[in-house]
Amino acid sequence: MPSAPTEFAKSHIFRLYTIPSDPGDNALVLGDSSHYSMNMTTRWLFLPILIVTLSLLLAAAAPAATPTPTPMPERDLHTVTDDFGVIEADLPKAWTDIRTERWLDAKGRPVGVTLLAAFNIDDFQNLKGEGAAISVSNRLGKGYIQLLDEEIKFYEKFCEEDYKTVWPIDHPVYRGKYKTLDCDPHGSYAWLSVMSMVNKRDPAAYVARVVGLDKIPIFGQEFRDVITGFRVNINNLPE
Repeated sequence: MPSAPTEFAKSHIFRLYTIPSDPGDNALVLGDSSHYSMNMTTRWLFLPILIVTLSLLLAAAAPAATPTPTPMPERDLHTVTDDFGVIEADLPKAWTDIRTERWLDAKGRPVGVTLLAAFNIDDFQNLKGEGAAISVSNRLGKGYIQLLDEEIKFYEKFCEEDYKTVWPIDHPVYRGKYKTLDCDPHGSYAWLSVMSMVNKRDPAAYVARVVGLDKIPIFGQEFRDVITGFRVNINNLPE
Protein backbone atom coordinates (compact mmCIF):
# COMPACT_ATOMS: atom_id res chain seq x y z
CA MET A 1 0.00 0.00 0.00
CA PRO A 2 1.49 3.43 -0.94
CA SER A 3 2.46 5.60 1.98
CA ALA A 4 0.60 8.79 2.83
CA PRO A 5 3.28 11.22 1.47
CA THR A 6 3.39 9.30 -1.81
CA GLU A 7 -0.39 9.46 -2.19
CA PHE A 8 -0.28 13.17 -1.39
CA ALA A 9 2.30 13.72 -4.11
CA LYS A 10 0.22 11.86 -6.66
CA SER A 11 -3.10 13.48 -5.83
CA HIS A 12 -2.04 17.06 -5.00
CA ILE A 13 1.41 18.01 -6.30
CA PHE A 14 0.86 17.01 -9.91
CA ARG A 15 -2.63 18.48 -9.94
CA LEU A 16 -1.33 21.75 -8.46
CA TYR A 17 1.50 22.32 -10.92
CA THR A 18 0.06 20.86 -14.14
CA ILE A 19 -1.26 23.67 -16.33
CA PRO A 20 -4.67 22.62 -17.72
CA SER A 21 -5.76 23.32 -21.30
CA ASP A 22 -9.20 23.72 -22.79
CA PRO A 23 -10.10 21.96 -26.05
CA GLY A 24 -9.62 25.22 -27.96
CA ASP A 25 -6.23 26.10 -26.50
CA ASN A 26 -4.21 24.21 -29.09
CA ALA A 27 -5.08 26.61 -31.91
CA LEU A 28 -4.43 29.61 -29.69
CA VAL A 29 -1.04 28.37 -28.54
CA LEU A 30 0.14 27.43 -32.00
CA GLY A 31 -1.07 30.70 -33.43
CA ASP A 32 0.23 33.01 -30.62
CA SER A 33 3.97 32.54 -29.98
CA SER A 34 4.05 35.04 -27.08
CA HIS A 35 1.39 33.08 -25.18
CA TYR A 36 3.24 29.83 -25.89
CA SER A 37 6.54 31.24 -24.60
CA MET A 38 4.94 32.50 -21.40
CA ASN A 39 3.20 29.17 -20.91
CA MET A 40 6.48 27.24 -21.26
CA THR A 41 8.35 29.68 -18.98
CA THR A 42 5.75 29.14 -16.29
CA ARG A 43 6.15 25.38 -16.62
CA TRP A 44 9.98 25.60 -16.31
CA LEU A 45 9.73 27.88 -13.26
CA PHE A 46 7.54 25.37 -11.48
CA LEU A 47 9.65 22.33 -12.46
CA PRO A 48 12.50 22.78 -9.87
CA ILE A 49 9.91 23.39 -7.13
CA LEU A 50 8.11 20.21 -8.14
CA ILE A 51 11.32 18.15 -8.15
CA VAL A 52 12.45 19.39 -4.73
CA THR A 53 8.99 18.88 -3.22
CA LEU A 54 8.73 15.35 -4.57
CA SER A 55 12.23 14.47 -3.33
CA LEU A 56 11.40 15.62 0.19
CA LEU A 57 8.12 13.72 0.27
CA LEU A 58 9.64 10.51 -1.06
CA ALA A 59 12.51 10.75 1.44
CA ALA A 60 9.98 11.10 4.25
CA ALA A 61 8.07 8.09 2.94
CA ALA A 62 11.16 5.85 2.75
CA PRO A 63 11.66 3.43 5.65
CA ALA A 64 14.38 4.43 8.11
CA ALA A 65 17.67 2.52 7.87
CA THR A 66 18.22 0.14 10.76
CA PRO A 67 21.50 -1.30 12.06
CA THR A 68 22.27 -4.82 10.95
CA PRO A 69 24.24 -7.55 12.70
CA THR A 70 25.73 -8.76 9.42
CA PRO A 71 29.46 -9.53 9.29
CA MET A 72 30.34 -6.62 6.99
CA PRO A 73 30.66 -4.04 9.80
CA GLU A 74 33.49 -6.15 11.27
CA ARG A 75 35.87 -3.90 9.38
CA ASP A 76 34.50 -0.88 11.25
CA LEU A 77 36.11 -1.24 14.67
CA HIS A 78 36.06 0.59 17.97
CA THR A 79 38.02 0.09 21.17
CA VAL A 80 36.33 -1.59 24.14
CA THR A 81 37.63 -2.75 27.50
CA ASP A 82 36.46 -4.80 30.44
CA ASP A 83 35.35 -3.27 33.74
CA PHE A 84 38.75 -3.90 35.35
CA GLY A 85 40.85 -2.48 32.52
CA VAL A 86 42.67 -5.77 31.94
CA ILE A 87 41.73 -6.36 28.29
CA GLU A 88 41.55 -3.68 25.61
CA ALA A 89 40.33 -4.85 22.20
CA ASP A 90 39.45 -3.34 18.82
CA LEU A 91 36.18 -5.03 17.94
CA PRO A 92 33.33 -4.38 15.49
CA LYS A 93 31.09 -1.42 16.29
CA ALA A 94 28.13 -3.61 15.36
CA TRP A 95 28.82 -5.61 18.52
CA THR A 96 27.07 -3.21 20.86
CA ASP A 97 26.46 -5.73 23.65
CA ILE A 98 29.54 -5.62 25.93
CA ARG A 99 29.93 -7.50 29.21
CA THR A 100 32.61 -8.29 31.81
CA GLU A 101 32.65 -11.63 33.66
CA ARG A 102 35.08 -13.33 36.00
CA TRP A 103 36.87 -16.34 34.52
CA LEU A 104 36.15 -19.27 36.84
CA ASP A 105 38.03 -22.55 37.09
CA ALA A 106 36.39 -25.99 37.32
CA LYS A 107 35.77 -25.46 41.04
CA GLY A 108 34.11 -22.08 40.53
CA ARG A 109 37.04 -20.04 41.79
CA PRO A 110 37.88 -16.78 39.97
CA VAL A 111 41.17 -17.02 38.11
CA GLY A 112 40.89 -14.14 35.65
CA VAL A 113 38.69 -11.82 33.60
CA THR A 114 36.57 -12.35 30.48
CA LEU A 115 35.48 -9.63 28.06
CA LEU A 116 32.43 -10.58 25.96
CA ALA A 117 31.31 -8.62 22.90
CA ALA A 118 28.55 -9.40 20.42
CA PHE A 119 25.52 -7.94 18.70
CA ASN A 120 23.61 -10.04 21.23
CA ILE A 121 25.62 -11.88 23.88
CA ASP A 122 22.85 -14.37 24.65
CA ASP A 123 22.71 -15.40 20.97
CA PHE A 124 26.50 -15.67 20.88
CA GLN A 125 26.64 -17.85 23.99
CA ASN A 126 23.99 -20.10 22.43
CA LEU A 127 26.12 -20.29 19.26
CA LYS A 128 23.47 -18.52 17.19
CA GLY A 129 25.13 -15.15 16.59
CA GLU A 130 28.53 -13.63 16.01
CA GLY A 131 30.67 -12.51 18.90
CA ALA A 132 33.84 -13.09 20.87
CA ALA A 133 34.94 -13.89 24.42
CA ILE A 134 38.49 -12.91 25.41
CA SER A 135 39.76 -14.25 28.74
CA VAL A 136 43.03 -13.60 30.58
CA SER A 137 44.44 -15.32 33.66
CA ASN A 138 47.77 -15.25 35.49
CA ARG A 139 46.92 -18.12 37.86
CA LEU A 140 45.15 -20.66 35.70
CA GLY A 141 47.36 -23.55 36.81
CA LYS A 142 47.69 -25.10 33.35
CA GLY A 143 49.40 -24.41 30.04
CA TYR A 144 47.76 -23.13 26.89
CA ILE A 145 47.88 -26.53 25.12
CA GLN A 146 46.09 -28.32 27.95
CA LEU A 147 43.60 -25.44 28.06
CA LEU A 148 42.85 -25.78 24.35
CA ASP A 149 42.27 -29.54 24.64
CA GLU A 150 39.76 -29.01 27.46
CA GLU A 151 37.93 -26.25 25.62
CA ILE A 152 37.60 -28.32 22.44
CA LYS A 153 36.15 -31.26 24.39
CA PHE A 154 33.51 -28.92 25.79
CA TYR A 155 32.50 -27.36 22.46
CA GLU A 156 32.47 -30.71 20.63
CA LYS A 157 29.17 -31.34 22.44
CA PHE A 158 27.58 -28.62 20.30
CA CYS A 159 29.70 -28.31 17.13
CA GLU A 160 31.50 -30.63 14.75
CA GLU A 161 35.27 -30.72 14.43
CA ASP A 162 35.49 -31.14 10.66
CA TYR A 163 39.21 -30.51 10.18
CA LYS A 164 40.67 -32.50 13.11
CA THR A 165 43.65 -30.15 12.95
CA VAL A 166 45.45 -27.90 15.41
CA TRP A 167 46.85 -24.77 13.79
CA PRO A 168 49.61 -22.59 15.21
CA ILE A 169 49.03 -18.96 16.18
CA ASP A 170 51.88 -16.77 14.99
CA HIS A 171 50.80 -13.32 16.15
CA PRO A 172 53.18 -10.35 16.60
CA VAL A 173 52.43 -10.43 20.35
CA TYR A 174 51.23 -13.98 21.05
CA ARG A 175 52.05 -17.58 20.23
CA GLY A 176 49.65 -20.44 20.70
CA LYS A 177 47.27 -22.92 19.07
CA TYR A 178 43.71 -22.96 17.76
CA LYS A 179 41.04 -25.21 16.30
CA THR A 180 37.88 -24.47 14.34
CA LEU A 181 34.54 -26.21 14.67
CA ASP A 182 31.48 -26.17 12.41
CA CYS A 183 28.50 -25.03 14.49
CA ASP A 184 26.00 -25.25 11.64
CA PRO A 185 26.66 -28.31 9.46
CA HIS A 186 23.58 -27.51 7.36
CA GLY A 187 25.33 -24.85 5.31
CA SER A 188 25.05 -21.39 6.89
CA TYR A 189 28.78 -21.31 7.69
CA ALA A 190 28.87 -20.66 11.43
CA TRP A 191 32.46 -21.31 12.46
CA LEU A 192 33.72 -21.37 16.02
CA SER A 193 37.40 -20.54 16.54
CA VAL A 194 38.81 -21.69 19.87
CA MET A 195 42.25 -20.28 20.65
CA SER A 196 44.69 -20.31 23.54
CA MET A 197 47.92 -18.35 23.68
CA VAL A 198 50.65 -16.78 25.77
CA ASN A 199 52.73 -13.65 25.42
CA LYS A 200 55.79 -14.23 23.24
CA ARG A 201 58.12 -12.04 25.30
CA ASP A 202 56.93 -13.35 28.68
CA PRO A 203 55.12 -16.69 28.32
CA ALA A 204 54.73 -17.07 32.09
CA ALA A 205 52.93 -13.74 32.53
CA TYR A 206 49.44 -14.95 31.59
CA VAL A 207 47.37 -17.36 29.51
CA ALA A 208 44.71 -16.00 27.14
CA ARG A 209 41.69 -17.86 25.81
CA VAL A 210 39.78 -16.46 22.82
CA VAL A 211 36.52 -17.96 21.52
CA GLY A 212 34.81 -16.39 18.52
CA LEU A 213 31.84 -17.30 16.33
CA ASP A 214 31.87 -15.90 12.81
CA LYS A 215 29.78 -16.13 9.66
CA ILE A 216 30.14 -15.20 5.99
CA PRO A 217 31.15 -13.10 4.13
CA ILE A 218 33.98 -12.14 6.53
CA PHE A 219 35.20 -15.18 8.38
CA GLY A 220 38.21 -17.41 8.87
CA GLN A 221 41.61 -15.82 9.31
CA GLU A 222 40.38 -12.28 8.72
CA PHE A 223 37.92 -12.73 11.57
CA ARG A 224 40.57 -14.23 13.85
CA ASP A 225 42.89 -11.32 13.11
CA VAL A 226 40.16 -8.98 14.39
CA ILE A 227 39.43 -10.76 17.66
CA THR A 228 43.10 -11.39 18.51
CA GLY A 229 44.00 -7.70 18.18
CA PHE A 230 43.81 -7.13 21.94
CA ARG A 231 46.18 -5.75 24.59
CA VAL A 232 46.60 -6.95 28.16
CA ASN A 233 47.33 -4.91 31.28
CA ILE A 234 48.19 -7.74 33.64
CA ASN A 235 48.63 -5.38 36.60
CA ASN A 236 44.87 -4.71 36.62
CA LEU A 237 43.85 -8.34 37.14
CA PRO A 238 41.70 -8.55 40.30
CA GLU A 239 42.51 -10.95 43.09
